[in-house]
Amino acid sequence: MKMLQPAFLTRWLFADNERTADKCGLAQQLSNLVDFHSIGENNISMSMRDALNWTGMTRVFTLPACLLLVLTACEQSISLKVDTEIPTPVMTRMPIKVGVFYQDELRNHVYEENSEDRPNWKIESGSSHVALFEQILSSMFEETKEVAGTSADAAVNAVLAPSVAEMQFALPAETKTDFYEAWVKYNVELYNQDGSRIANWSVTGYGKSSTEFMKSHDKGLNAAVNQALRDAGAKFALGFSKVEGVNAWLEQMDVESTDDTDERR
Repeated sequence: MKMLQPAFLTRWLFADNERTADKCGLAQQLSNLVDFHSIGENNISMSMRDALNWTGMTRVFTLPACLLLVLTACEQSISLKVDTEIPTPVMTRMPIKVGVFYQDELRNHVYEENSEDRPNWKIESGSSHVALFEQILSSMFEETKEVAGTSADAAVNAVLAPSVAEMQFALPAETKTDFYEAWVKYNVELYNQDGSRIANWSVTGYGKSSTEFMKSHDKGLNAAVNQALRDAGAKFALGFSKVEGVNAWLEQMDVESTDDTDERR
């Protein structure tokens, strides 16, 4: 009888990141067989037979403790594409035409980490950042349009270029609390019609979700990121006219801004 070695299991699980999720599923199948001392060949699916071949196990096998380490690693790995719901702010639109330049880094933003504490973390949030600014900006300005860059554009009064400066995440086990947490930091630049920069500032957002309602890492982090994006969006809308450089530009445009901002679903 061959016994699985911890080092071999780790190499098997993470040798191919694209297949990690499949292997985690197979590892879970193996763990479900812990109460059986032998398995007939006819009772093993093709994927299970492949798993046994990968690990060098015979028809008669035992579940070693090291397999539990693999299952723990599977639970810690995260593959998430953030699904965001941004409420529509209720505010008076400024009579301004604004172009928006979504840089590739923002549009395709991915947080990746592969460490001992965070094996195979991949959190895709690009589409959520775009959705946030599309919702917020269309509520703030009379007209918005996507543009290809920050150079001079006579068709708009200004060009806004947001970018993701940083994203951070925390699991309940890491902070010893009952919350999933997320932070986002945006850098925002505003350019004039002639391509000169009007202002440059940062906007941050924080969100959390309780383990009482979110039982999986994916759902918990997704909810926390949603809250962080909403928080950043509200701060952007409320603080726009107060940013140094922006306020002077609005005065030149003879625009009366409003600080009355609410949200509706």
